[in-house]
Amino acid sequence: YGEALKLPEQAKWRQAIKEEIQGLIDKGTWTIEQVPRDKKPIGTKWVFKIKKNNDRSIERYKGRLVARGFAQV
Repeated sequence: YGEALKLPEQAKWRQAIKEEIQGLIDKGTWTIEQVPRDKKPIGTKWVFKIKKNNDRSIERYKGRLVARGFAQV
């Protein structure tokens, strides 16, 4: 995340982040919740990828927020 926002294309990565969060909200798959005092939240991380067309030109910048599910108990 920090590295992507230091790149010259940071505006495109920020837009990709906004689109991913809005998509999660629109699909109803993501909400902000209070964590019970005796529980730890599952962490997340951002995965960024440049999607390309067949001719190798840039189609779009894609950001995905993924759960670090290996931390589940």
